[in-house]
Amino acid sequence: MSGETLPVWFWIIYYLTMIGTIAMSVRMIFKRRLVALSSIAIILVVLALLLSINMIARMEGTELEYLIYSLHNGAVWAFVLVSIYCYILFWWLFYMKKR
Repeated sequence: MSGETLPVWFWIIYYLTMIGTIAMSVRMIFKRRLVALSSIAIILVVLALLLSINMIARMEGTELEYLIYSLHNGAVWAFVLVSIYCYILFWWLFYMKKR
């Protein structure tokens, strides 16, 4: 195992985005706005963090390289993870539009 990973600034942004998504989703649920979308977002963020554990098992390269490699090889978890990231992006865009 090479121990190669993405830079620290990437992980700070990644985890802040995930925590921010959960926090804003909870806020929107309490405000009774976007309840269904926010509930789904919370569940998917937790699922994304659990699916990301698959990237720990890589033998070489960074997490992003392994994700792209897994997508290329047709790994279901990789497609699900990318779909979740797309939903989170959609949720943030929808949230910004509603503000």
